[in-house]
Amino acid sequence: LVAGGNMAALVSDQGVVLVDSEDPQVSNQIKAKIGALSDKPLRYLISTHFHWDHVGGNANIATAGVPILISPATLRYVSDTYKSAQKRPGQYTLDPGPLNNVMVTAPKKITMGKETVEILPIKPAHTDGDLIVRFVKADVIVVGDTIVKGFYPLIDITHGGTIDALIVFCDDLYKLSTPKTKIVTGHGPLVDREYVKDF
Repeated sequence: LVAGGNMAALVSDQGVVLVDSEDPQVSNQIKAKIGALSDKPLRYLISTHFHWDHVGGNANIATAGVPILISPATLRYVSDTYKSAQKRPGQYTLDPGPLNNVMVTAPKKITMGKETVEILPIKPAHTDGDLIVRFVKADVIVVGDTIVKGFYPLIDITHGGTIDALIVFCDDLYKLSTPKTKIVTGHGPLVDREYVKDF
């Protein structure tokens, strides 16, 4: 499923953790895929940033009070875009306000089975509300649109992104990674830390 940005899922005996939700047109397929992977419920949905191709499906996916771990800036941008006259059909289908939004303003850890999930706010890079997600045991880091594969960096200046902070983030991500770390980019295939250095 790649209607929008890349996603990631952790499947454990305690439930599923999903990172990003793509755009709303594929929500039913995403839910079906989760159901095929596990008979356990979705426990958490994590939003890396506000762009609709990554979080447009939040309201469809995070039903029945599923916590959405999200930065305050990301929630504000989603809400503003939803209410704006510039809203286009098929992007943000429901008002995010009534959802079970859990603000992430400092590093947060979740334990699911044998896996530790770290949700890490970073300095303004792609936007000023970016979160990255690290699956410690699996050695996987999901970075949203801070890193992309196959084209130039995406820097949303209107929403607080900066090239200087993106460079610092790449340095920090390289240090956080090991030679075996799999990095889930916002768009394109998996990369490793040597790609981050080149990027």
